[in-house]
Amino acid sequence: MSKANPYSVVKKSVEKGVIEKLSDLFDHVAISRVAADLGKNQGRTEVFFDSPEYLTYRDIKKLAELMGVEILIVIYLIEKQMAHVQDQKEDKSKFQSNN
Repeated sequence: MSKANPYSVVKKSVEKGVIEKLSDLFDHVAISRVAADLGKNQGRTEVFFDSPEYLTYRDIKKLAELMGVEILIVIYLIEKQMAHVQDQKEDKSKFQSNN
């Protein structure tokens, strides 16, 4: 008996807008699984999702293949992730400057 592919729901979730940024992937697939599939250790993979600009073309292409989507979709999710990270940094700096 084979285990279900954890990425099978990802494509539909992207199409439905449930996955809006790259880190939303972890709501559907464990970070340890993504790390293993990318050939990275888990800590390094977590860094990529905090700073997605460090993902390589090879990583992006592999993610697209795993997720069953076009590479441009992954790039879009990366852009959304980067905007989210930037917003968090700005919110944190506003909070610190108000204290």
